[in-house]
Amino acid sequence: MKKNRVYLLAVVLLVSFVSLGIFSCSKKKKLTLSSLIISVTPNPASVTVGNTENFIATALRDGDPTEVDFSWSVNSDTPGSTVGTITAEGVFTAGSTSGEGTVVASAEGDSGSADVTVSGPIIVTFPFYVYKDENDLANHYCCSYWEGDTSLTGMEMGQCAINPHSGTTCLKFTFCYDSYWWSAFWWEEPADFMKNSGVPGPGKGYKLTGASKLTFWARRETNDPSTQFLFGLGYENKNGGSDSCGYIRSQPDLALTQSWQQFTIPLGVKDLSYISGGFEAASWGAKGDKVVIYLDDIMFEE
Repeated sequence: MKKNRVYLLAVVLLVSFVSLGIFSCSKKKKLTLSSLIISVTPNPASVTVGNTENFIATALRDGDPTEVDFSWSVNSDTPGSTVGTITAEGVFTAGSTSGEGTVVASAEGDSGSADVTVSGPIIVTFPFYVYKDENDLANHYCCSYWEGDTSLTGMEMGQCAINPHSGTTCLKFTFCYDSYWWSAFWWEEPADFMKNSGVPGPGKGYKLTGASKLTFWARRETNDPSTQFLFGLGYENKNGGSDSCGYIRSQPDLALTQSWQQFTIPLGVKDLSYISGGFEAASWGAKGDKVVIYLDDIMFEE
């Protein structure tokens, strides 16, 4: 009986020593982190030459989001060429030529990628219409920006089926002035480019190389001599950057009458390789004026 008690005591002590770590029959395992699943967006991405795109990377570990530091790189599908560059913050800048590649985000030996395509500016054929007719497939640019005195009210633009120069419709513009000042409508590519403070540059807008003139037809509703008109093209961002042609204006105070007349803005040897601001219609008026003008067949010609 005494011997059994001794054996029992020995077993209890052994179990206690093992639980306290005094004796151990196994080695401690080194703790390792599981692999990351990295995603990059947008995927795919399409960027025109010289433009930028912000890429964002996210990571999952064991199905849960995790914060890691990413490193960025760009691979070109064409050996020896550069599709673009990318900053440490994931801002991609497209190169000067078209191509395809991948944007890669890496962390802890794992990586994720997004496909990117760099394309050149849209090359056009002439005549190249800004406006031909309502919903016509030949129309380009979008009249989505206007500016002027904040006291200006009643600025309106719409389609008009009354006495168009050609086709079934023309454009009608109504300006109502509270004070002597000015207002302007802009046709731009893409829509809301100026509203969003877009910076003009290579690869943006349309490539109009080869055009020698911008022509349009215009008339006014009443012959009020107190109003003046000016038309033009090209966009210059006040914070920097401009269309390749700069800003081109017609002569001031064009003599619009109640009959349709064609006007021409010569382009000469201007650089038209990237044009975001395709057309501008501006007017000056006096207090109480209500000015209505009509435009039709706005086009670039060789």
